[in-house]
Amino acid sequence: RQRMKVIIPNFAAVDSFGDNAATTLRAMGHEVQTPALDRISTPQSPVAAVVHDIRRKAFPQLWTRAEQWLVTACRESAPDLVLCLTQPLKD
Repeated sequence: RQRMKVIIPNFAAVDSFGDNAATTLRAMGHEVQTPALDRISTPQSPVAAVVHDIRRKAFPQLWTRAEQWLVTACRESAPDLVLCLTQPLKD
């Protein structure tokens, strides 16, 4: 059986769908990479959240932190599969 490199671009919170998918794939012998929450999360303070929202609306062509993480992870590890459970991707 061939071992695959898999990227799941969702934070794998304990017992979440992403965590369960990653755990199952690892149990099958595959290498799975998921981001740490701090690598993809959006600002939590009210001021930072407003700035983030304005930036996103003013510059929709800019990638989100999650998209930036995903592109970097793909470039660095050349995965066989990217399993996007809830992360939309721009064209």
